[in-house]
Amino acid sequence: MPAKFARPIARSPASDPQQFRVYRMEHEAIGGRHYARLSRTAVVALVRGICRNYGVKPPKVGWEDIGRWAAEWREHPSDGEPMIVFSTKKRTARDILTVTHEVAHHLHYELSEGKWEDQENHGPEFMACHMSVLDTIRMIPVCAMRVICDKWKVRYTDPGSTSSLAKLKRIVRGSHRPKH
Repeated sequence: MPAKFARPIARSPASDPQQFRVYRMEHEAIGGRHYARLSRTAVVALVRGICRNYGVKPPKVGWEDIGRWAAEWREHPSDGEPMIVFSTKKRTARDILTVTHEVAHHLHYELSEGKWEDQENHGPEFMACHMSVLDTIRMIPVCAMRVICDKWKVRYTDPGSTSSLAKLKRIVRGSHRPKH
């Protein structure tokens, strides 16, 4: 295994200062990205299943060449509805970690009642959503993600170990302070 941060971390934009640190943490600390690829049907089923579990409307799911990214959450250009677009060119587009990352963006959007616009895309509130999703699907428990985030110096607001949807809503609406 290579040394932590063997290469320098790309400079993140000022509006999202830990963007590339989160990507690096996911790649180096969590890994497992090349062991299995989900089918397109399984990706859609996972997105819908997670959204159903959190009681939010699932986003549209699309596939296209989106350049350097494996996937992205965005609002559909014609109707403003949320959607997740997965790359047709990147191998990591259909791994489970990419799917959970993008669904966490969707949860952040849906649960925040518009507050997401004033928050970092990969900030503490987003990380609470991502940690909760990983715990909910039994991939990585919250207690393990706390250790990983602390080691990689990724800020997060702790969603707790009880999978409380009410607490997650309070977090993304700005009622909790981040863990540094």
